[in-house]
Amino acid sequence: MPKGEGVDIWIEKDGIEYLIDIKTTQINASAGTKCMSTQANWYAYRALAQTKNNVVCLLAFPFNPHIGKNFWQKEQGKVRPLIPGKEAVVADEFWDFLLGEKNTTKLIFDVFEKLGKQDFGKQFSQIFEMK
Repeated sequence: MPKGEGVDIWIEKDGIEYLIDIKTTQINASAGTKCMSTQANWYAYRALAQTKNNVVCLLAFPFNPHIGKNFWQKEQGKVRPLIPGKEAVVADEFWDFLLGEKNTTKLIFDVFEKLGKQDFGKQFSQIFEMK
């Protein structure tokens, strides 16, 4: 695979291979075209490998930065021509699929909040703080 077209997560569930590209929530305009090209290459690579599994390629956004607003209304133009919810997923669409649970984005944020209140990061301060 060419540089920049690597798969971030590659899993198999129920005989289906899922190739997932994780993006930040602030993608550039027209990024969807590049991502679509990358997905097309992934499908081609798997077809050439003669996999017996079905293959599904996804673009994933780990969370919705537009609190209280629909992510796709704000960002759909940037991911075109990918189909929201089918070829591109956000927040619970992504995490619920990955973990097999419901409302996982809230669960993840709750854990980070709890760790923050417990000063979890202090145990790593000697590693990350400049002296």
